[in-house]
Amino acid sequence: MRKIKNLNILFFIFFCFNTASAEVLDIDFYQLIFAADEIVYGEIIEMNETTYLLKIEENLTSDKEFIIVRKYEDFPCRGRWSEYELNQKLFLFLECIEDEYFDLFDANQGELPIVGESVYLDGFILPADHSKLKYQDIKEEEHEIFFDKKHYEVYGREYWGLKHNLKSFVQEVKFIKNNITYEKYIFGRKYRCRRFVSYKWTLKCSEKEFEKRAENSKIIRLIYANYCNGKKKYTETYFKFLIQNNFLKLGYF
Repeated sequence: MRKIKNLNILFFIFFCFNTASAEVLDIDFYQLIFAADEIVYGEIIEMNETTYLLKIEENLTSDKEFIIVRKYEDFPCRGRWSEYELNQKLFLFLECIEDEYFDLFDANQGELPIVGESVYLDGFILPADHSKLKYQDIKEEEHEIFFDKKHYEVYGREYWGLKHNLKSFVQEVKFIKNNITYEKYIFGRKYRCRRFVSYKWTLKCSEKEFEKRAENSKIIRLIYANYCNGKKKYTETYFKFLIQNNFLKLGYF
């Protein structure tokens, strides 16, 4: 009997692991900004079983004042950080599919809670603070940025991530959205998420301005680090190699 019970536990763990690995896509923070069709924050004023209506306090991408969003559907091993409630405040990175809006990607990373003057960033989209390195001490070829993530109580539930000033976050997202363009490489969609492989970065501002803003913002510093790494790695020759060998088509990376 004990053996059967142990087998059942192992099967459940295996099921959760495979479900999560098959459906949940690990992403980087900058992908939320680049991939979003709408970036807004505001308050839930109405909802039903499948959607909620957000009254927008600030819209970073369009002139919409209200937006209807599909509720996130939990995975067996990955659920939303809290139940949906009226008056809940959210910072949203949304994609539009067939005239419906969803939080971006498939693990609820695009739906960030707001409490007071703070926004909470999902811990899975930011690098872990395992080295405590300072920016000026990082070797040029590494450009690694880490964040000290913690457990917080948010809307009555535990939330793991980074607490960040809302006004600063808005300005950082605006700067990134308005000053960086890219060519995105996509292979397939699964559970309404885009499978991003790589980006080719292009700046609208100067590298000097980008670097200066990075000195005063750890969020922008993270994007700057990815830009520096990408500039070295993702050359024209590199992308031609991926395409010629079907790596982009098949999803190898």
